[in-house]
This record gives sequence, structure tokens and C-alpha cells, in this order.
Amino acid sequence: MKHIKNDMINGEDGFILILALFMLMLVTIIGIAATRTSETEIRISGNDMIIRNDFYSAESVLVDIMERWDEWLTSSFIVSAPENASYTETVDISGNGAGTALIEVRFIEPDGITVPGLSDAANNLPLQEHIMPPPAGSGYSMGKFEARRFGITITSDNEQTMIQAGVWCIFNK
Repeated sequence: MKHIKNDMINGEDGFILILALFMLMLVTIIGIAATRTSETEIRISGNDMIIRNDFYSAESVLVDIMERWDEWLTSSFIVSAPENASYTETVDISGNGAGTALIEVRFIEPDGITVPGLSDAANNLPLQEHIMPPPAGSGYSMGKFEARRFGITITSDNEQTMIQAGVWCIFNK
């Protein structure tokens, strides 16, 4: 009996229990922190996937419209004044009506002319000459051909992704 009284007075009973509870609390806090971190990482990777898919879809529309140049590069488009020359089209990216992209094509010109009906981004192209000699190394004679510059702007339906490209086409003089 005297031994039990001494242990209680010295405060040694229950130390292991308190230490075990403290360690359990520490491991629980670490586990909660790890769970929150992994949830955040999952959300980040999900958003990254959405942004990448949106970009690749817009990029595919850009390639598609450059391949379908004969739809927008018509005689009336070419002879129009820079402030009237534009082509716009809305395309269904996915084929099911879920995702669309807006295509805007216009002249690249040196005066900064705003084309009515086009977005600010499509109207904010680099100021360069529209008609120029063929680029060096293109294989086209400077005396017989000329190059014309056009700007293509693709905007995704959620307006989170925008791609712009400058293209040039060769014409006989």
C-alpha cells in the first residue's frame, strides 16, 4: 500500500496515457494537413486539365480555319477597305454544342483601324504593313508576287482562352 501511495505522490501514473494522447493528437493534425493538401492538389490538377483542354480546342480551331482559308479569304474580303474587311464565325468545337469558339479574321495594317463588330483583342493587332514583299526564303519572286498579312483571333466560349496568329498569303501582283 505504501508503494502505491508513493507512485501517486510522485505523479508517475498516467504519464504514458498522456503521452499516447499527445502523439495521437499530433498524428491526427498531420493527417488532416495531408488530406487538405492532397484535396488542393487534386483541384489544381483538375483546373489545369480544363485549361489545357480549352487551349488545345482553341488551337485546333485555329489550325482548322487556316486550312479552310478559302472560306474567309474571298474576293470581296480581299478588296474591302481595312475598316470593313473582317470574317467572323462561331464553331462548335466538340460537335455536340457544348463548346464553341469565336473566330475573327481581319487585315493586319499599319494605321490601327478598328473594325466594327470585332472584339478588342481582334482589333488590337501589331501595326504592320498589310501588303509586303514575299518573305525571304519563301521561294516567291519579289517582282511577281506580294504577301498580304492577316490576323486570326480565336476566343473560347468561356473567354478564358484566346489565341492569336498572324498569317500571310501570297498573291500574284
